[in-house]
Amino acid sequence: MTKHEILALLQQSAVSRLEISYDSSDDEGMIDSVTCFGPDGAQVKPTPEINSLVEELVCEMLDEQQGGWELDDGSFGEVEIDVETGLASFSHTVRVIDYSDEDFVVSILEGN
Repeated sequence: MTKHEILALLQQSAVSRLEISYDSSDDEGMIDSVTCFGPDGAQVKPTPEINSLVEELVCEMLDEQQGGWELDDGSFGEVEIDVETGLASFSHTVRVIDYSDEDFVVSILEGN
């Protein structure tokens, strides 16, 4: 299903906004939650089909924009999708482990 078709399905299902959270590491990307809201702002329970399509859509957008988001220590974040405008706003954090090597010499003959 194309992105346009997914948006059309969401509109037909009276979903106007979605909030999605994701987390990844060890070469696996995971969608933690998909929360849908109707035009009145009330939460709407997504069908299993919508849930699955939205998960695939978010993973596809992450692959396009943040290739490798699931690799090594991975990344995590949240996405808000406005169904009417078709805009997906990401708040994306990349995990990075950094090391700093410092060599030093101490004389054990000086001092106490």
